[in-house]
Amino acid sequence: MGETGNYGDEVIAGTAMNNIRFIKPVYPGNELYTLVKVTELKEKRNESGLVTVLLTTFNEKEEVVFEGDLTVLIRK
Repeated sequence: MGETGNYGDEVIAGTAMNNIRFIKPVYPGNELYTLVKVTELKEKRNESGLVTVLLTTFNEKEEVVFEGDLTVLIRK
């Protein structure tokens, strides 16, 4: 996501990764996609806030291969 610029200029820094689970192995040639669900928004001072998302990655067989929570500090 960082390499593709999907976060945009609002992201200041990653602050945490929690509940990381590698559920199934991933092999060369697998096709993967990730769903991102916002699970928490928290305002902070100084024109910033925290966004927590649940990342769920699937393989081409629609099997979940990874799950984890990511929190980032953003500009408002």
